[in-house]
Amino acid sequence: MSGRQGQCKESLENFLNSTPFMWRRVNTDGIILDCNQMYADKINFSKNEIIGKSIFDHVSQESATNLQKAFEAWKNTGTVYNMEIWLKRKNSTIFPVLLSAGSAYDKSGALLGSNTVMIDISEINEERQVIHWPKIKRLQVIGELTSRISHDIRNPLATIKNGLELIRITEYQNINDRTRDWLERIGRGVERINYQVENVLDYVNPRPLRLVESTVSKIIGDSIEDVVVPDTVKIQVIGDSAIQCDTNKIQIVFVNLISNAIQAMNGVGSITIQTAQDGDEIKITVTDTGPGIPLKSMSKIFDPLFTTRQIGTGLGLPSCKAILEQHGGSIEADTELGKYAQFTIRLPKTVS
Repeated sequence: MSGRQGQCKESLENFLNSTPFMWRRVNTDGIILDCNQMYADKINFSKNEIIGKSIFDHVSQESATNLQKAFEAWKNTGTVYNMEIWLKRKNSTIFPVLLSAGSAYDKSGALLGSNTVMIDISEINEERQVIHWPKIKRLQVIGELTSRISHDIRNPLATIKNGLELIRITEYQNINDRTRDWLERIGRGVERINYQVENVLDYVNPRPLRLVESTVSKIIGDSIEDVVVPDTVKIQVIGDSAIQCDTNKIQIVFVNLISNAIQAMNGVGSITIQTAQDGDEIKITVTDTGPGIPLKSMSKIFDPLFTTRQIGTGLGLPSCKAILEQHGGSIEADTELGKYAQFTIRLPKTVS
């Protein structure tokens, strides 16, 4: 190994060991090849005790099935996003994490296994368990909680962002394309977390609209750029219209709807976004080929804090509804179980 390659490897190792998230590299059989110090510390094993073990050695019995699903999903699609798993410590106590994974390759392009990133969500889970108050009070708590922890979240995110920037400045030319792609994914992940914090804060205390002239297709295109779309998901955009709106806020709506559709389809299927003019209104439909929305949930999906997923703020669709109503628009849902879910947006061409 050359001197510069050694420096590059050392810089990457230092970066991984200084980040606040857990990381491990796993081969195609589910055997752990490497991990960072945070992962070792969280489960109370030494790195020597971890390397060579199966990923299933460190998961709770209740989460073994979910981890198997995550592993199979990675094999089928090359990625896993935000799956809740409960890890098991050396003393057999358990704690929840949010797991995401992407494929790792060697210089020749051969599949080595996966890079897995996990975030400890114990505090979020505790808050989720104790919040059973009326909706308004619960929203106040979320607002206060988000304001309080946003600073604590942004500090480690800034550390990650600065570490990435340091690698870009000092070692970027010496990193292979696959590693460079992974570092860019981490960077985009940091921006998405920042975006989610701002999203919750904006829901609790909405900012005034900043109206500009744009087109629906431009906003949709920018939204798709902000979402990690698996190769197994096809997005078709049909039609267009000029529109006056707060493009950043309308982009939040499309990011939410597209992300929800990808998750509902388990990363495999198609999404059709169709725009048409209807008098003085613009009608936009977002349709996926997923399993549909359970009928018992249809009347609740726009309610604050309601979610059908194990992890989530429960503010995604309510945020969409609030943003559209702030523009003088609306959103409705339709579904057929086993076939599709469809969201219909109506917006005025010009906000009065």
